[in-house]
Amino acid sequence: MTIASARASAGAMNRSFPLPSPMRRALDLAAVAAESGEVPVGAVITCDGEIVAEARNAMRGQLDPTERSVRTPQPQEVLGHRAV
Repeated sequence: MTIASARASAGAMNRSFPLPSPMRRALDLAAVAAESGEVPVGAVITCDGEIVAEARNAMRGQLDPTERSVRTPQPQEVLGHRAV
């Protein structure tokens, strides 16, 4: 699948049904990863409906195949003392 066809498919999916904003953001991050030549993966962490952390696949750009593809901060890094 090419980037253009993946983007067209994602665009059609977004028009088919509404997505929660965190899911839309994860898909946008995945599209950025794909544009960079990465596997299209995006991730978000939410708390009380607010996005508190996000990441996209950047394994190839780091030239380290042993590195996890998507690294998001640990919840305690983002939320501090709040219960996780």
